[in-house]
Amino acid sequence: MANAYINIAQELSPSDLLYINTKKQLQADIITVPDTFIFTGASISNPSSLLPQTTIANFEFYVNGQNVPSSLAQFDDSYIGGISVTLNTGSLGYSLETDDEITAIGKFA
Repeated sequence: MANAYINIAQELSPSDLLYINTKKQLQADIITVPDTFIFTGASISNPSSLLPQTTIANFEFYVNGQNVPSSLAQFDDSYIGGISVTLNTGSLGYSLETDDEITAIGKFA
């Protein structure tokens, strides 16, 4: 099994290795009550074809310092100019407020 790992590692490019180690933190700069927040100007980092595509599971979300499971979030692809995320506030148990501090850590470019 160790040889299989070495062979895969040898196929990865420097950009693949950079992607694997990427964990960038951003703070949302727009909050739309009750369930949406936006990281203006941000983009999602995408790997080469050797690695799995980036999904919401590659991110950690925090509202006022409290972890929000990524399973309660989804990217809104219709927003242009950044990354828009919508939370399932029904399952979360509360709505967002405009003065909340929302951060995300993950595969941001």
